[in-house]
Order: sequence, then C-alpha cells, then structure tokens
Amino acid sequence: MTKLRKISLIGISIITLFLGSVVYSYSGLSGFYIPVLDIVVCKDAYTCLHETAHGFDNGRSETREFANAVQLFRIVADTNNSVDEMSYRIRKFPGIGSDFEQTTCRIFIKCEPEGWGGYSEAYAEIFAMAGGITDAIPEVFRPFY
Repeated sequence: MTKLRKISLIGISIITLFLGSVVYSYSGLSGFYIPVLDIVVCKDAYTCLHETAHGFDNGRSETREFANAVQLFRIVADTNNSVDEMSYRIRKFPGIGSDFEQTTCRIFIKCEPEGWGGYSEAYAEIFAMAGGITDAIPEVFRPFY
C-alpha cells in the first residue's frame, strides 16, 4: 500500500467518524447542512429542499437586497390581505420583523425564541415551500435563487 493511499484512507476514516458524531449529535433534528463538507443530511423531502437551499445560498440571504425583498413582500402581502400559506408563513416568519409572540411557531420546522429564524432560514424555507421549483417562488425572490 502506498503512502498516499494510507493517508487517503486515514482521511476518509476521520471524515466518516466526524460525520457519524455529527449525525449522532443532531439526530433529533430533521436535517442539517454541513458547509465545510457541502453535505446535506435530512430525513424527508421537505427538509432536504430546505437544507439544500442553505448549500447554494452563498450569503445571498444575508444581503440588504434580500432583506428589502422580504420586507417589500411582507408589506404587499399585508396590504393585499394575502391568505395563501406561503404568504402567511413569510409574513409571520420568526426573526425577520415579526414579534415572536405573533409567530405561529407550530407551522415551522423549528421555532424557538433563542434565535431560530432570520433571513437565511427564510431563504431556505421559501425554496422548500416552493418545492424546489424556481417558478413557484414569489417573483420578488427569484433573482436570489
């Protein structure tokens, strides 16, 4: 066995042990994204879409432009009294301007006052709610996907 092959096998073993410990540590979650390894771990299709969106976000969700798009969408949806599920969920999403007390947390995968939510989670949720279909994403958000 060559020295390079031994090093590769050791590296693969270390990564496997690391991933195993991560999966074990977070097994109570429906899924998560590991940025360093660009790996999605998920238990169902919706969560896979959500976590996949984290993978291709590349910081777009944390820009002023995305925040402005979210706020514009919320204002228009409130003004029009939009009642579809996606509009409702975006309007009430934790950490993007909604008071936690006004947020219906049961409709989200995870919702805690300690800080879950925010624009990066909204970005991933919008993609998952659209079923991964860009044309199903509200038009104001499409340039970010």
